[in-house]
Amino acid sequence: MAQYLAFWPAPNAGLDSSGDVGNYRVATNQIGNENFYTGKIDHHFSSRDSLAGTFLYDNTDLSQPDALNNLHFVNEDARTFSSIEETHVISPTVVNTVRLGFSRNHAISNTSDPINPLAGDPSLGSVPGRPAPFLIVPTWTNFYGGVGGFPNFVIGWNSFQLYDDAFVTRGKHALKFGFALERMQSNNFMHFTQNGRFVFASVQDFLTNNPRVYSVQLPSGETERGLRETLFGGYVQDDWRILHNLTLNFGLRYEATTVPTEVHGRLANLRNMTDTQMHLGDPYFDNPTLKDFSPRLGVAWDPFGTGKTALRAGFGVYDILPLPYTILISGAGSAPFTVAPTLVRPGAGTFPNSAYDLALNAVAQGPLVSERVSYFEPHPPRSLTYNWNLNLQQELLSNTKLTLAYVGSRGVHLPYHTDDANIVLPTATDAGYVWPSGDAYQNGTVLNPSVGDINRTAYDADSYYHSLQVGYEQHFRRGLQIRGAYTWGRSIDTGSSTLAGDQFSNSPSSLPLWFDPKTRRGLSDFNLSHDGVISLLWDTPGVKTGSALLHWAANGWQAGSIFQASSGSPFSVLIAGDPLGMNSTDPWDYPDRLRTAGCGSLVNPGNPNNYIKLECFSAPVQTFQTSSGPQQQIVRLGNTGRNALVGPGLSNLDFSLVKNSKLAGIETASVQFRAEVFNILNKSNFAAPLDNDTIFNQDGSGADGAGVVDQTQTTSRQIQFGLKILF
Repeated sequence: MAQYLAFWPAPNAGLDSSGDVGNYRVATNQIGNENFYTGKIDHHFSSRDSLAGTFLYDNTDLSQPDALNNLHFVNEDARTFSSIEETHVISPTVVNTVRLGFSRNHAISNTSDPINPLAGDPSLGSVPGRPAPFLIVPTWTNFYGGVGGFPNFVIGWNSFQLYDDAFVTRGKHALKFGFALERMQSNNFMHFTQNGRFVFASVQDFLTNNPRVYSVQLPSGETERGLRETLFGGYVQDDWRILHNLTLNFGLRYEATTVPTEVHGRLANLRNMTDTQMHLGDPYFDNPTLKDFSPRLGVAWDPFGTGKTALRAGFGVYDILPLPYTILISGAGSAPFTVAPTLVRPGAGTFPNSAYDLALNAVAQGPLVSERVSYFEPHPPRSLTYNWNLNLQQELLSNTKLTLAYVGSRGVHLPYHTDDANIVLPTATDAGYVWPSGDAYQNGTVLNPSVGDINRTAYDADSYYHSLQVGYEQHFRRGLQIRGAYTWGRSIDTGSSTLAGDQFSNSPSSLPLWFDPKTRRGLSDFNLSHDGVISLLWDTPGVKTGSALLHWAANGWQAGSIFQASSGSPFSVLIAGDPLGMNSTDPWDYPDRLRTAGCGSLVNPGNPNNYIKLECFSAPVQTFQTSSGPQQQIVRLGNTGRNALVGPGLSNLDFSLVKNSKLAGIETASVQFRAEVFNILNKSNFAAPLDNDTIFNQDGSGADGAGVVDQTQTTSRQIQFGLKILF
């Protein structure tokens, strides 16, 4: 194992307070290139007909080292958009527009260019001819593997769009109706674990070569997926001006999609999670969108008729459509079209090579044995959100507006994804969910022994959101503008991930407790309780007299600044390894929260070396009798729950300075110079301790380095210059 320790650099920034954990710091370069092109053309054929066209092309690449400075993450994205719109005035009260659009994205994500030569050395590989595998060791920074070891992909997205909108005015009614048609193509080539992936339950298990999980994607299962889907929508809307100061808005929208298909029929999933055979081809699931009629209602009222006060309210139903992204990963990673065996507890000494041979042997035993499969709810219900708002806007003084608003939503039957639902199921007791104990500890049988891990997507999540929002806007004399916005809100759900188990960086790697949504209920992964933004923009007055040189130097300047302050994102604290004996590829447990003095808050704000109050938690360890005597075991789900802690907040100030200059001799052309400074105060905005959120080892002992913050949310001060020619 010693040669693999070279992937973790020696400490260069001292030890933590325990003296057992070393810190490593490195300054790296992030290199990015972007070429952005845009064009627009407008033509009026007559007073009744006009044509407008837009073209955009954006090509970007970004390269940066991984956290251990072993190799480079490389991301490339090419984005193309074009549209053409024809507007026809049928009569003074009837106008029709037709739009055609095309959008394309081509994205590549990979790891390459080893900094550490060992990251490209195939002699350290698990898969023959491949570099070192992905390694996960609790309390250590993840080693993402040698070149190609981190999940990498090529994704191509094409969207063909047709829209037709008609506008009709009849007395007090302003009618709008139309339809939309979109054809979606998603062509994806994904490698999940082509170098292999080892997960260890503890540092000791790593040093003694005792892996807990091994997974690998075999070369025979590397195939492209071409997903296809069509969307059709139609709507009608009426703005009815009942009084000069009162307008009602009524609307109804219908939106439906086809069920995603794959051009070569390479889609497969389980119809029931205990099935021993896959359902191949179409339909991937029953279509839940055929009755998606969504009403909308709104009102706008000026109670005093002065034009200075506006009271608005609205309610609408919005459908969550099963678009191609919903099956992007699960559809590309399932047997039999992708061969990706997973071994739970492959055995001591199987790292790095023997585990691969064991995986090949498992596949040879028969279809689906130890292989990754997908389960997508075969009869999904309609997924939707109910959104509502009430806001009051008041003009306080000349050029000054204040807005107060309440915004809320309720989501039902939302899609929720877990990376591995094939677990040993617990027993519900008065003390909570309990897994097998005693001699049966760690020896339970998973839900479906005929397969490996089950990527599960089902429509069994829900959400709640409520917020108070305040907006302020003021225009001063001499070109100064100030805008401010503040939101005090709270979002709660039973699962925020729809694409992958760890869709957000602050999510646990997966939430396998799919059988009881109540155990998943907590703050949404994207919740920000407080968020405020203040922006300033000043068009400097300049001079009106003097020489041409003075005019050029003093005029055309614009200064701007944006300040943002927000509370932190929520996160969870966990127990490493497989303490409950779930026997899955992605197990974990919560600790218990202690209700003792000083534990009203679970964090130490401003203390990156001990951000989590470790004294406020305990591992739910119990003693059970076994055939070999008493043994301490963790068999109960801890009571801390999901997203019980909140990470550090953020405050950031950006500044920009712009100079606009006319080009001599060309009346319609100008040059714009921009200087932009991001995080001008160079503030360190600490992130949540996501690399150190495992606070107990599998045996209940404290984890080294627990609660230590090792990342920031923002970069250090960055200065950017730009030059733009407008004509």
